[in-house]
Amino acid sequence: TTLPQFFKNHGYRTAGHGKLFHPGHASDGDDPPSWTEPYYHSPNMAMFSSRNNSWETPNANESSFPDVQVAEAAIQRMKNLSTEAFFIGIGFHKPHLPFVFPKRFLDFYPQDSIHIAKDPNPPKGMPKIAWSGWGELRNYDDISRMNLSKAVANDMPNEKAMDLRRAYFAAVTYMDDQVGKVLDELTSLGLDDNTTVLLWGDHGWQLGEHAEWCKHTNFEVATRAPLLIRTPLFPQSVAKVVDSLVEHVDIYPTLVDLAGFEPPAGLEGSSLVPLLKNSSAEWNKPAFSQYPRDTTTGSHKYEEFPHIMGYSVRTAEFRYTEWVHFNNSTFKPDWTKQTGVELYDHHGDDGTNLSGFENENLAHNPEYADTVKQLSALLRAGPSVWHKKTELNST
Repeated sequence: TTLPQFFKNHGYRTAGHGKLFHPGHASDGDDPPSWTEPYYHSPNMAMFSSRNNSWETPNANESSFPDVQVAEAAIQRMKNLSTEAFFIGIGFHKPHLPFVFPKRFLDFYPQDSIHIAKDPNPPKGMPKIAWSGWGELRNYDDISRMNLSKAVANDMPNEKAMDLRRAYFAAVTYMDDQVGKVLDELTSLGLDDNTTVLLWGDHGWQLGEHAEWCKHTNFEVATRAPLLIRTPLFPQSVAKVVDSLVEHVDIYPTLVDLAGFEPPAGLEGSSLVPLLKNSSAEWNKPAFSQYPRDTTTGSHKYEEFPHIMGYSVRTAEFRYTEWVHFNNSTFKPDWTKQTGVELYDHHGDDGTNLSGFENENLAHNPEYADTVKQLSALLRAGPSVWHKKTELNST
């Protein structure tokens, strides 16, 4: 049962807009059982999805941009459902590649304010398998024409790197403008006092940190994502920053809990309500992530490796990652066959520098042997074990 389907089954009107599920066969067309209302996609996606350039500012009426249309459709849906219990999902496409947005959003980021990434080189001692050749970015003609090396190196010219960073920042602000329109309408309709709003992104994004671009790694920059929750149930949580580690799988039980329902059995995540009640509540929980390497084709091709999965766990003090053989038939790892191990020390990390604590792989440093042993056991125990422990500790 998906999250919107849960609310549908409990009497809510459910409506989806834009990119919520991955489009196409992966979701059987936006998972029809999840919705009571017709799903909305902008009819103009193809017009703004060219592979010619990784970023551009088309000379087009702003009302024709897909995310503007998604925001307007969601606003109209709120008006139509304002007297009923509703679950409205809104998936904005930007800042996904290509970075396409109205030109005015570049004005927020003058060229002389843009700099290259703080930590532009690959981590010292990084295993080869951890590297992503950022094939997604290379698919755009302006990048492919540069004939950049696929080696583990920082070879993106600084001028191009700063152009991409500026375009990404502008695309984020363009998306944020659409969020503002939706929230303004929520307030205008008088619904802000009885509606929970959760804003999140599905992954981070590398903009030259560690000589990487896009999302296809287990580094902090790629695995850390925005998560903001505003609920009228706990006004004390407004504008509070929570330093505890939380995960995307926590979203489902949190929203169900806030709506007054019992989360269904089998969810791996934990409700974040204790942290909404008290942002300093005890919450000793690691965060897990994983990313594959299809090592048979493209920029991830390593002839000496079979299919690989990178499993990573983040604690308050460390990030630890193992790259192991993966069975594509059983969907299980073989922990006995490693192709790379990473350990990064996050002591002193206040969250303001996402790349600054992952510049040296310490996995083979004898001083960290006990830490590697402990974190390897934690990683292999798996998230489901630790989520159960968290639930017990937070009740």
